[in-house]
Amino acid sequence: MSWKNLKKISLKSLLFISLAGLISCGNIFEKNQRLMGDFKLQNGNLIELYYIGYGATTPNVIWINEKKEAGGDTIINKIDGFDYKYIISFNQLNDSLLKIVFTDTAYFKGRQTERVVNLNQRIKVPPALKIK
Repeated sequence: MSWKNLKKISLKSLLFISLAGLISCGNIFEKNQRLMGDFKLQNGNLIELYYIGYGATTPNVIWINEKKEAGGDTIINKIDGFDYKYIISFNQLNDSLLKIVFTDTAYFKGRQTERVVNLNQRIKVPPALKIK
């Protein structure tokens, strides 16, 4: 067997093994969705924070979802730059403002970051990114 034929066989084998590996792993851009915390508002609606991740090449995003007591839900806002390694606490400041405190549990343990969210705000979300 010549060196050229051996290179062709090796390249074909490598390509086949790579393709088989990708297929067996499933979708390499699978959505990672985790409920990080929830809070019942004074009006009875429920606020849920979801971490949504699509892998190492996409930014970490937290969706703030409001579930109505009467049914239905709406994405209020999104927060970039946080992952699921935070402890979440809530404080409703008034009818329209909610304070969310993120406490780091991984990199800077104990460091807290606060965000105030307007509960009357709504954002448009592409269908592929909606919380299921």
